Amino acid sequence: MEDIREQMDLANEVSDAIAQPLGVDYDEDELNKELEDLEQETLNEKLSEIDDSKQLPELGNLPPIAAKPGAAKPVRAMDDEEAQLNALAMEMQ
Repeated sequence: MEDIREQMDLANEVSDAIAQPLGVDYDEDELNKELEDLEQETLNEKLSEIDDSKQLPELGNLPPIAAKPGAAKPVRAMDDEEAQLNALAMEMQ
């Protein structure tokens, strides 16, 4: 019985030790700032690896694109409420 009591005491000590913080207090804002800095540094490294010697070809002076003459704007379909209002307006005239 004594052995069981000692094992229970030991288990309680281990449980208490695990539950106690290690005394290390982390500043979450500082950690987030450091993470942002690391992400920015990684992004900068990736951007610096881009080969910018490959440029897009010159397109020259292209005329602006104009709408085709006679092209109608798409007609918006009336919803039920608009149709009822139009019918009511026609009745009132």
